[in-house]
Amino acid sequence: MVSVKVEFVGTLRGIVGKKRHEVILDEPATVGMLFQKLNDSLGLKVGILMDRESMDPRSGILILVNGKEINVLDGLGTRLRNHALVTLVPVSHGG
Repeated sequence: MVSVKVEFVGTLRGIVGKKRHEVILDEPATVGMLFQKLNDSLGLKVGILMDRESMDPRSGILILVNGKEINVLDGLGTRLRNHALVTLVPVSHGG
């Protein structure tokens, strides 16, 4: 089992209703698995964390794993270790 903390930034914090959320995943845990579990555990509608058509979370959200953007890692296949911190930043977050 892998325990992952997810931090919501900007408008995502208001939509989700919390700053952080902990998710327990089976091994081997990946970012893609995390998003599937997040939708279920938070009871979110499709379209909040993932694009409605592609079901890809990356189109509207910057995803950081322990401070590194997943596109410089292995994308949705990025493995998550126990106690990883995943930060989700909406692309449109104002300024």
